[in-house]
Amino acid sequence: MGWNDITSSLNALFEAGHWEQLIAATRQILGKNPENGVVRYYLGLAYLNRGEHESARDELILACKALTGDAGVRISLGNAFVQLGMIDAAVDSYEQALRLEPRNTLALGNLGLAYLQGKQFEAAIGCYRKAAMLEPDNAPAHFNLGFSLQMAGQLLEALSCYQKALSLRPDYLEAEINNGGLLQKLGRIDAAIASYKRARRLEPANIILCRNLGNALAASGKYEEARATFAAGQRLEPHKLEWSVARLGTLLPAVVESTDHQLQLRAGLLEEMERISARTGAVSDLDFAAFVCFYLPYHGMNDRPILERMARLIRQKAEGKLLNAPIDRSSASDSVIRIGFISANLYDGHTILKLTQGFLRMLDRKRFHVTVIHAPSDKIDATWNVTGQLADTTIFLPPRLEEAQRTVVDLKLDVLHYTDIGMSPFTYFLAFGRLAPVQTVSWGHPVTTGIDSVDYFISFDAAEPEGAESHYSEALVRFRRIPSYYEAVASKNIEMDRVDLGLPSRGRLYGCFQSLFKFHPDFDEVLADIVHRDAEGWIITLEGHNSAWREQLRARWKERHPILLTRVVFLDRQPHATFMALLGKMDVLLDTPHFGSGNTLFEALSCFIPCVTWPGGFMRGRLVAGIYEWLGISDAPIANTLKDYAALAVEFATDLGRRGALISQLAEKAAFCFRDDLAVRELESFVEQAVAASRQGQTLRYWTSGLHSG
Repeated sequence: MGWNDITSSLNALFEAGHWEQLIAATRQILGKNPENGVVRYYLGLAYLNRGEHESARDELILACKALTGDAGVRISLGNAFVQLGMIDAAVDSYEQALRLEPRNTLALGNLGLAYLQGKQFEAAIGCYRKAAMLEPDNAPAHFNLGFSLQMAGQLLEALSCYQKALSLRPDYLEAEINNGGLLQKLGRIDAAIASYKRARRLEPANIILCRNLGNALAASGKYEEARATFAAGQRLEPHKLEWSVARLGTLLPAVVESTDHQLQLRAGLLEEMERISARTGAVSDLDFAAFVCFYLPYHGMNDRPILERMARLIRQKAEGKLLNAPIDRSSASDSVIRIGFISANLYDGHTILKLTQGFLRMLDRKRFHVTVIHAPSDKIDATWNVTGQLADTTIFLPPRLEEAQRTVVDLKLDVLHYTDIGMSPFTYFLAFGRLAPVQTVSWGHPVTTGIDSVDYFISFDAAEPEGAESHYSEALVRFRRIPSYYEAVASKNIEMDRVDLGLPSRGRLYGCFQSLFKFHPDFDEVLADIVHRDAEGWIITLEGHNSAWREQLRARWKERHPILLTRVVFLDRQPHATFMALLGKMDVLLDTPHFGSGNTLFEALSCFIPCVTWPGGFMRGRLVAGIYEWLGISDAPIANTLKDYAALAVEFATDLGRRGALISQLAEKAAFCFRDDLAVRELESFVEQAVAASRQGQTLRYWTSGLHSG
């Protein structure tokens, strides 16, 4: 048999996927001619396709030595390195292939994937951009470029790439799925729904699409259609409870019709949880069973009973998927306490990082080792740049919950601090695990978790009402200082007039720059009362991330307070510098009742803008009043009752002397809210005492700035 016949035979075995026969044939030839690079290449490919990656690597390295000018063998070697997790070696191999064939789009694509796995997003973008330029009609090249841009946070260009891929191949399912997801992330919810529906026509039985479409429909307020979509998923997977749990998310809209509607929703949620509890079976995919109680705290009621019931349901239906065995560090001899800060939101620009980054930087490194733990997030590039400079160790958790739990346990932390629980399904479910002896949460999402494996809730004493301990399933920790080392707000001082900012040219401005789902029905009457009292006044707010929220809010106003349809101005969301200029134009700010201001308050304090407030029954609505009290502000704009709110707001907006006196006090005292070293010392003291108690097998029953009980 001639050499051409031998290679034809080997190629036929390769094309047919007969790996055992191919291995046997190549070994027989190599026994007589071990230097034959082509045969060794076929052997490496057979091993690679059989999943024997180390053997594939060894054979392909030998093939490369023999076939010095062959780009294909170097691409295959790079693929073997990728499978072995040897990303740097893979990159080197693909780059060798490209030196031989600079226009090889397969090598460019594989090199881009290796860069993505190594979180080198800009390098990946360069590879895919070149591949798309070389093959402009290649839909996968544009899709890959879009994916790398999305990972780098360049969302608008990523969307353009997905849509280019779809224009080239309208039936490109993966591109349509990503297109829908990105549209949803950008707040273009109706376009996202249309994209998901097109994708479902391509593959009606796709489970991921059922999930994504159902969630998008729920987010847009189309709850009946969302429930029907989840029911379709249930028919595809009748044994899974995840679809019933997902249905819970259609029972709590972002914008409600009235307080009576809120009560009905809460009762319906509890009834649905009881029905799920009575069903047999378990939830197998906790990442899918997304946290559905995000909007509860905005109702202005005690959420502890519902959140504890939800937590018991999850415990019941997870069936051992949540690590909750006690972790014993009582014999730990480390002089340095190992503390981990975990969130999906520790990225540049997010409120959670603004509240947390000072603690990361300022904790005493002689006493504490600080680890930042990033839950899976689309902002992974920005998080690395920011937190990698603040912490001693930075890790990124794998996307599967069980693997993430083991990763955290392996850190051997003394304290695991959740900056927020309830803003991310991933960290919510992770918190059910006993991953450190002491587990704490703070006010990033200012409501109890209801989870029995979270030990302490760190709060601000001045913002907590009497008897607040009953609001929390955790032991309540009352800091005397604001529990944050908040960096001073820095912004370019840009001069813009009212018209440039989209504001009415005349009249007093009442700013309320909170998320639209914070606009409780009780607040509608306050807003209407303000504009009735001040005929020249305007309410200024910002569009929501979801365009449906404004329309739902306006529908509520049309029914009860139609004057708001013409006296509330919705502006587009602003870059930070423009937003600060906008703040400076306001006569007063309005704090939303029941769930008030957080980050916006710090921004307002930095430029001494008065904020009118009414302290509700829960910490999440009392922060502004608490800070005024803590600073010792006299004649603070704090309404005694909600009925007094509008009159107080109009008085501060129109009485220049009273407002000026308040601004003078803020100018003198607001600096105490920023870069507070004593808040850091308070955190250090609490953590040390909580760890000492845990090593004695105890939990502190309460803690207020050194006053504590074991």
